[in-house]
Amino acid sequence: MLSDIKSPVELRKMDITQLEALAAEIREKIIAVTLKNGGHLSSNLGTVELTMALHYVFDTPIDKLIWDVGHQCYTHKLLTGRCAEFDTLRCEGGLSGFPKKSESGYDVFDTGHSSTAISSALGLARARDCQGQNYHVVAVVGDGAMGGGMAFEALNDAGDRKHRLIIVLNDNEMSISRNVGAMSVHLNKLRTARTYLRSKRVIEKSLKIFPGSGTKIKHMLERMKNAFKYLIMGHTLFDTLGIKYIGPIDGHSLRDLIDILERAKAENVPVLVHTVTKKGKGYLPAELDPTKYHGISPAGSKKTIKKTFSETFGDTLCTLVAADPCVCAVTAGMTTGTGLANFSVEYPDHFFDAGIAEQHALTMAAGLAAGGMRPFVALYCSFLQRGLDQLFQDICLQGLPVKVCIDRAGLTGEDGETHQGIYDIGYLRAMPHLIIMAPRDQRALSDMLTYALTLDAPVAIRYPRGGSIETKGTIALACGCWDVIREGADGTLIAFGACLQNALLAADILQECGRHYGVADARFLKPLDHRMLDMLGNRPLAIIEDNAAPGGLGEAIAAYYADHDQKVSLQFFTLGDQAVQHAAVSRQQQCFGIDAVTIAEKILKN
Repeated sequence: MLSDIKSPVELRKMDITQLEALAAEIREKIIAVTLKNGGHLSSNLGTVELTMALHYVFDTPIDKLIWDVGHQCYTHKLLTGRCAEFDTLRCEGGLSGFPKKSESGYDVFDTGHSSTAISSALGLARARDCQGQNYHVVAVVGDGAMGGGMAFEALNDAGDRKHRLIIVLNDNEMSISRNVGAMSVHLNKLRTARTYLRSKRVIEKSLKIFPGSGTKIKHMLERMKNAFKYLIMGHTLFDTLGIKYIGPIDGHSLRDLIDILERAKAENVPVLVHTVTKKGKGYLPAELDPTKYHGISPAGSKKTIKKTFSETFGDTLCTLVAADPCVCAVTAGMTTGTGLANFSVEYPDHFFDAGIAEQHALTMAAGLAAGGMRPFVALYCSFLQRGLDQLFQDICLQGLPVKVCIDRAGLTGEDGETHQGIYDIGYLRAMPHLIIMAPRDQRALSDMLTYALTLDAPVAIRYPRGGSIETKGTIALACGCWDVIREGADGTLIAFGACLQNALLAADILQECGRHYGVADARFLKPLDHRMLDMLGNRPLAIIEDNAAPGGLGEAIAAYYADHDQKVSLQFFTLGDQAVQHAAVSRQQQCFGIDAVTIAEKILKN
């Protein structure tokens, strides 16, 4: 049945029984492909019926459908002409795991980070009204994303001027980890108002006895239902903001979803439809552990290291807080992903999960530091850029000793353009008072975390996903001091973090070809090791980094030599100045020429 769906047009010809059978087939397809290719399994299994109902009720792509974050769009892709290509999901040259305008006309807006959908949908609705057009705009937002500051800003704006807009709240009580915060509490209150829900169903059955519109009895029952809703549940936050609230409804009942979405479609004011779904629905392992199955690796990928950078971070922080009660941890809805799960249980009074709100997390950490605490803020690299102003204004400008621990720095593979951690060095180096470190392995990360605690200054420590082979150096850790990993008479490869292993492998290849290159670990990206640069400047240098070229280490080194009128032979291996498409990290390195073989070949040709 699924293979016959070339567009939502075929979907709209089906009855409920056929739609339910199709939903089961879609789940089987998503499970099979995601287990094979990797990707976001739990979130997609939870939105199968919701996606089908949206495409059934709305005339997409004329009506505009925007997915917040976008990692729950697999059913959407299957229903919009991409079923035949679905086996290529997240593979090089294949379908993206997120909405992409360049991929399909059904993908209205590129998304990858949370809490943006209501803002972009409101902009589309206003563009529609300004141009006198007539189509529906629907934003699908998760309950975790609803806790983000940008979502609140958009709700505040949407409720003011009353543009026609539909917000579908997909409430599964989860973001990546369990949701936190007052919004989660409010939604739980709405979700569990069972007395209202039972009475609502009785009144709705009564309404169906009186078909048609305009009957006094029907209007009386409708008013009774609304009055009873406010008696039991009170005014919702959304009603208070001027947005009509409908729900909560079963997000896995196609019949109920279609009925409610048709009602929302008829409204001429902003509407929020509250649907309750189960993350991982239809696949028992994902239902039992939705966090584990939120994002999974491709089949066959093996963990070849004993402990990851994230795990090392969490374990080291537990050691630090045991010795120093001023240590605390802050994250933004990423407790498990950043390695803080054990810390949150063992030291709950020293752990603060701000929800998906990076700006708030950073400024709150600044307040903790101003109050005498020593906060370590754990964020994914691509999410840190959402708090750029807070990092500058509230932490660095004031010189507060906040330690920003940047997970998933560098290339991140199949998640694609929006999730690559390749821009941070450029903006971090511009921050006043900030010290930037990059560990080459897990032991180095533990040492840097311990060392950072001794510094009365803001510190950023960036490290990649996974782990690295332990590499011994020769120089003790000190601020602005690089390490010599290998000596070489013909030149030096300067690298840091994940790229250090490629530099060592390239040095091996060069040695086999009769060229003896040393390797230096540029473990401090700010301040630079000027003494070592002066010492190395009399022979060729190759700078290797998994970062965008603008603002990177290569530019910083070139600027240093230029400022000191030193003529040095420099060769740069960077990610250039372009977006990085989804592929395995090893393939991304090859495409940009920062793999060991390409590095050695280019040096030999130079």
